[in-house]
Amino acid sequence: MIETSPRFSWLHQDEVVLSLHRRHPYLLAIRLLLPAFLLALPAAFWVLGSFGLLPLAYLFLGPLAALLFMWFYLDWQNDYYVVTDKRVVHVEKVMFLYEERNEAMLGRIQNVTLVCPNALARLLGFANLVIETAGARGKIVLTGLPQADRVQEEILAQVERFREEAPPEEALVESQERAVVARKRGAFPLLLDYLFPRLRLEEDSQVTWRKHWYVLLRKTAGPLVLLIVVLEIGVAVALGLPLVSFLPRTSALVLCVTIASLLALFVLYRYEDWRNDVYILTDDRIIDMERKPLFLREERREASLAMVQDVRYLIPGPVYNLLNLGMVIIETAATEGEFTFDWVHDPRRVQEEIFARLDAYREREKRREQEAQAAQLKKWLEAYRKAEKEPPEKPSAQAPEEPSA
Repeated sequence: MIETSPRFSWLHQDEVVLSLHRRHPYLLAIRLLLPAFLLALPAAFWVLGSFGLLPLAYLFLGPLAALLFMWFYLDWQNDYYVVTDKRVVHVEKVMFLYEERNEAMLGRIQNVTLVCPNALARLLGFANLVIETAGARGKIVLTGLPQADRVQEEILAQVERFREEAPPEEALVESQERAVVARKRGAFPLLLDYLFPRLRLEEDSQVTWRKHWYVLLRKTAGPLVLLIVVLEIGVAVALGLPLVSFLPRTSALVLCVTIASLLALFVLYRYEDWRNDVYILTDDRIIDMERKPLFLREERREASLAMVQDVRYLIPGPVYNLLNLGMVIIETAATEGEFTFDWVHDPRRVQEEIFARLDAYREREKRREQEAQAAQLKKWLEAYRKAEKEPPEKPSAQAPEEPSA
């Protein structure tokens, strides 16, 4: 275990970091060759005797090389592998552009294979670890890992410990019951909830997510701009401004009202379409619900948490990184395959909540299995004790046979 255990936002409360690893510095050094070349390039002007171009070359190439040095180092620093007492985590992040976290729960790991890509890697002491899991993705690859053999032994030891160690009794105790207070809500708060629904809503033991507002804005920006323009034209016509000279004033007003009504209905349709798509997490299942307005189409997909194999998130670009939205991909062993929570706010937190519910569900199932086994054992013991207490049946006395005449 490392001396000072680092804390990450995605760690569970009782989770302990055992080791933290980054790719071998050699892989960083290879990338730093480009900015080093840019710094060395002005020396060519000095060799050629062009002393006047030397300051000018450093003026442009120096800051560029420094930025590349900083960018490559931070990119190397942001990618890391973590082994905890519950899972193996691979975080891949490109600053302001991309972020992804893949995880393999210890209970799902089936095999850990060490692959040395070439002779140089063997000489410098780094290799790749291929972690095969029971999930649909199949494996997680930790590339360029220093002392990969030790990390392999550590992961396999943790997997063995996880499978042999029974969950502590105090960890299986259910959380205290929460009082549910019914509140009557007025019409105005209900209207606000309808017009401005929360992206994350937690009621009792159910969490509901909606797609980010950015998705709604992309779908309605064009019609909204047209609606505003038509309304402004309508107001101008009503005030007598000759903006629509080719139509009489009444006809122009009717035309503006008609177009504005159609655009408003279209915007309302897009809003309802956005509002009706929800992702739900309960104590025992995940639900992906998509509904079209006016009852045109409805699709509801559900899967038990027992079928969940892997959960990962993806933030695909700089805009999404800035807005903190992305996709959460939930892989299951059922015929439904993948569940995708598209463009949810704070996908890291969504992934953490799913993993927390998944851990709690598995602990409850283990407790039920233990209770069922204990009840069955109790029945067997009672039957055994009952059989011991009952005296054995005596053989019935048979009448002596009469001698034959």
